[in-house]
Amino acid sequence: HHLSLAEADRLMGLTGDHRILFALASCHGYQLHKIGTEVGHGSLMQRLLKANSAEGEVDRVLEEALGDGVITPNELKAVLAAEMERQAASMQLMSKLREMCEARAAA
Repeated sequence: HHLSLAEADRLMGLTGDHRILFALASCHGYQLHKIGTEVGHGSLMQRLLKANSAEGEVDRVLEEALGDGVITPNELKAVLAAEMERQAASMQLMSKLREMCEARAAA
């Protein structure tokens, strides 16, 4: 049985887990971030630190996965998950910068 788009959509709605959506976007060269995600929440410094921390986690997971020179399916899954978290943190940082720019323009 192959998962249909309608079934994937229903599954994401039931579980609140949208990794399928992010993975599809990534496979096709896109990045997603949820509109309104944490807008106004967290300082610029907090978001910058979160983005840097996520970058370090990608490096850590990748170094561990490459340790024996072989990438297993589970290692690839871990690297992809860490990268998706890094992308989300980066998009949240960009969202905060956009928010700050718009607030200044409106003033």
